[in-house]
Amino acid sequence: MEGLSTVDAKRELLQVLESERARIPVAGHLDIRSHLSRALLGTTLCVVVLQIINGAYLVSRGTPIQTRGIACLVEAILLVVSLLITWRVVARETRLEARELDGRLREVARELRGWRGGYADLRLGPQPTVTTYTVRRDGAWRDMPTLLVANGDVVRLVAGDVAPCAMTECATGAELLQGQQLKIDSPVLCWARETPLQAHVAQIAQHHRRTGRSVLQNQMRAVARVISTRVLPFIACGSLASNIVIFGVVYKYRHMGVEAILGQTTSSIFPFACALLWPILWVAARTYASANSVVLFDALQRSKTEYEDMADIDEFDVDALPPTKDVRVGIRDVVAHMRWMWTMCDHRNLSRSSNLAETLGAITVICSIDKEGTIAEPVCTPEQIVVPDEQDYAVLDLAEPDLAEPQSGFIADIGWQRFLPVLRPLALACAHDSGVCAMAPNSAHRRARALRGPTATQTACLCRVARGVGFTSSDLANYHVERVAMVTAPKRSASFVATVVRTTDAQSLHVLSDGNVELILGACLDYFDGTRVCALDDRTVAMYYALYLNALQQDLQCLAYAYRPLRLPPNVEWLFDSSSKVPARVELRVDNEDESQDQVVDDEFGSVDLPAHLTQAARLAQLRAKPRVTDTSGDVDYSPDMLTHLATEENLLRDAVTEQIFLGLITFTYEPKTDVCDFIEDLDIAGIRFVYFSASGGRQSKSFADRLGLETDWNTCILLSSADGAQDIGYVEDHDIKARLPRGIHNIREHLRDVDDIPLQVSLFAECTPSATREMIEIFQENGEVVCCMGSALAANTLTFAVCDLAVGVEPIPHFNRAKDVLLDHENDGSMSTPGALVTQYALGAALTCIPCPLFLQHDTSLYTLMQVVSEARWMVG
Repeated sequence: MEGLSTVDAKRELLQVLESERARIPVAGHLDIRSHLSRALLGTTLCVVVLQIINGAYLVSRGTPIQTRGIACLVEAILLVVSLLITWRVVARETRLEARELDGRLREVARELRGWRGGYADLRLGPQPTVTTYTVRRDGAWRDMPTLLVANGDVVRLVAGDVAPCAMTECATGAELLQGQQLKIDSPVLCWARETPLQAHVAQIAQHHRRTGRSVLQNQMRAVARVISTRVLPFIACGSLASNIVIFGVVYKYRHMGVEAILGQTTSSIFPFACALLWPILWVAARTYASANSVVLFDALQRSKTEYEDMADIDEFDVDALPPTKDVRVGIRDVVAHMRWMWTMCDHRNLSRSSNLAETLGAITVICSIDKEGTIAEPVCTPEQIVVPDEQDYAVLDLAEPDLAEPQSGFIADIGWQRFLPVLRPLALACAHDSGVCAMAPNSAHRRARALRGPTATQTACLCRVARGVGFTSSDLANYHVERVAMVTAPKRSASFVATVVRTTDAQSLHVLSDGNVELILGACLDYFDGTRVCALDDRTVAMYYALYLNALQQDLQCLAYAYRPLRLPPNVEWLFDSSSKVPARVELRVDNEDESQDQVVDDEFGSVDLPAHLTQAARLAQLRAKPRVTDTSGDVDYSPDMLTHLATEENLLRDAVTEQIFLGLITFTYEPKTDVCDFIEDLDIAGIRFVYFSASGGRQSKSFADRLGLETDWNTCILLSSADGAQDIGYVEDHDIKARLPRGIHNIREHLRDVDDIPLQVSLFAECTPSATREMIEIFQENGEVVCCMGSALAANTLTFAVCDLAVGVEPIPHFNRAKDVLLDHENDGSMSTPGALVTQYALGAALTCIPCPLFLQHDTSLYTLMQVVSEARWMVG
């Protein structure tokens, strides 16, 4: 099945964009039919009429008062001209504002039309913040963002995937609904029967709304309302009354009544009529402020210098100003961009519809709706190594990498060298997974040889561990990788990778495995403590299983390692043909799903509910169930008769991944991005609250929030999911403290009305769904907060972006706009400002996801960029 070509897919996507983009309504902020506009217009017309009457009367009287009459007529004409100019500016501004979103869709369509089929192959593995599908395009399998899947595409789905649209299984013809999660044993091929982009644009049309009036606009409207309803009538009536009195008492010339009463009254309210020009001044000021913010934001992103504190700042001063980047923004650049914004539709930054400068200056809440790639690194990094230590285990903390001394110790614990015997085989497995690469520490490099795994830990590079133990590239030359097998358990959505390596000298075979802790423990009968191989009994398995569960509760990822020698008889030609330099890759499915009850195992650490298939009895029973043919020599694991019984290499691999020796665990964590923790701390000093919406449970969310520097004690975390069962009373008692907090998004408003404003003060919300996150943002806005939302540009965040006051799309993975087969003739900044700048499928998918976003942060851009732009906008709007 060849699927679609890039040309056919582009045609389908362009057709959807052209047919759906016109359905997105955008209302302007300048309403010429509002009460305020009518009051201002009425005042101006009244002054014009009075000036014409007074002028005509004075002209008719002849000299010498004719000059004053001509001046009144000129003033009336100037007011009429000002009225027409203001009307023209306001109408043009309203029209350009209404066309911004449509203009952005047009630009995305233009980029899509000019796309030269550049595909980036990042191989970072699955990530929660990057939603992609494996699609057949141009005769090859490509990773494709959801919004670039087209009607007629052939999509490969695996267990746990969610159908991006209505689909049909190619083999069985079964129908799949959009959003349906697959529970399958093996990958299936499906036809896409519709284009997800169509429903996506329709949802934007349904949920998108203009940004609410800014704080400055509300203040201006309040002042103008007071002036038009109170001050102006008082001055007009008072002036008219006083002029009548003065005319009756003071004036001797009764023929001057028109000028004395109407003329003087008109002069008193004439300044209010001149206020007709304020929309022009406001549009000019807003355009300049927005241009200044955009130019500064772009300059900060292009600059490669680091953020630094000012020279006179004390680093221990908690109230010190945040670090800044010394970037010079020329007035010519600002004026040039202002001139472009004045006449053109700002499709790039949506400055009109988002009230860009005013919203930036009024932000009170900055929230993150994603973790990986947004406020944390996209690839998890190893944190601890757990190795057997006789009857117990030892936890070794990995040291921070030293850029100046790459060969420095990689374990922080003193005396860790005594664990080298057990660390060496574990590091050998890491070396074969990642290679001994020369990348910089903490960079987002990936493992070199492993199959794409279902978890982020199986795509993390572990070259630090290999180098720390002493392995080099020359050491790896002594091993040849024969086979790489992905062993999966679909019902548990788990897997591990087994690598069969052959030594070049002794020609011996070894199986090195790493992956899901539960599967690895189920495949092991023994463990190695550095001196001897011991039986893996129930107590030991329960000890490691409890450690694994505790790590998950602390928002850590785990990877287990195992090993076994593979002794085969000589001269078996059909096994592991090494004529090819590229190792063969196979996928194996294991069925160790025991439906019996879990077994409770007690030790000094407490009781552990050990899954039944991990008990020693179950593992030995699985071993006895295998067919065995005794070998008289005893020097091989598989006799010729047994190899004949297994018949195929795949069956041999399925048998070889069992009876392994457990080596230990490595725990991983998602480290916050550079400057994120300091950024959050400085936000609090600036009077801006940082809020993190987490999809994880309470404990996992608190663990990551603690690494961010957020408060995690009492009254700091609210669960937005509903409690299961009939006992949902809207409150939950925190597991760590005796605090009662509202539980479920449907109880937040009631709590705010009847109890207190705790939900408006906390910085952490857990168990969040996209719909709950959107509703919580709306609750913030209902209570006067101005919300800025940051999220991944490659996740399903568009509707959340559409409801907040200011949305910032973040590039979740590095270099996602670089394709090897596409060369550019110009400097590519990855934005739509440069024709042909979006060169990969990821960049196009991000542009479609970030349709409502005025700002877009590149992956390596510090969040201090946003803070510096906010600070500048605050200064601009006063």
